[in-house]
Formats: sequence, C-alpha cells, structure tokens
Amino acid sequence: TKYLYTGYNLVHNDEPVPDEEVEGMHSTDIYTGKALEFLDAAAAAIRDPKTEAQPWFMYLAYQAIHSPMQTVSNEDSSCNSIQRKTKDRAFA
Repeated sequence: TKYLYTGYNLVHNDEPVPDEEVEGMHSTDIYTGKALEFLDAAAAAIRDPKTEAQPWFMYLAYQAIHSPMQTVSNEDSSCNSIQRKTKDRAFA
C-alpha cells in the first residue's frame, strides 16, 4: 500500500494543522481541547449582554482505536493500585 500522506492529517477551519502543533498528543485530547475552547467561547457569549445568543450543535466523535493500548505517562499512575502486570493493569 502506498500512502499519499503520513502524519496527523488534521484540518481546522479548512486549514491544515501543522504536525508540530500536535506532536505527541492523542487525537482524543486534541478534539476534547477544541470542544472545550468552543464551549468556553459559547458560555462567554451567553454572558455578554451585547451578544445575541446563537443556537449551535456539537457532535464530538472520537477515533480512539482499541489497540495498542497506550497512555500518557502521568495518566498511568492512577492504576498503581493494580499490582499484577497483566491485562488487568493494561485495560484499567
């Protein structure tokens, strides 16, 4: 198989996102961050009496694959109580 493009291949507002901006990040974290930015801006607009509130719809679909199971090192510490180094810890 020959691929035309490798890397993150992310687009935001019809503009390609440079790979350097998202290097080492999981797509789930990137999408969540953008959704939270939007929600913060929408909440600020609602609180602004000069701004007329506009209806909006958000559909946030994650593309988290099932394997390999990878975590960010600081998130893995929440599983320290699981002593066995088996599937129990890997899937916790």
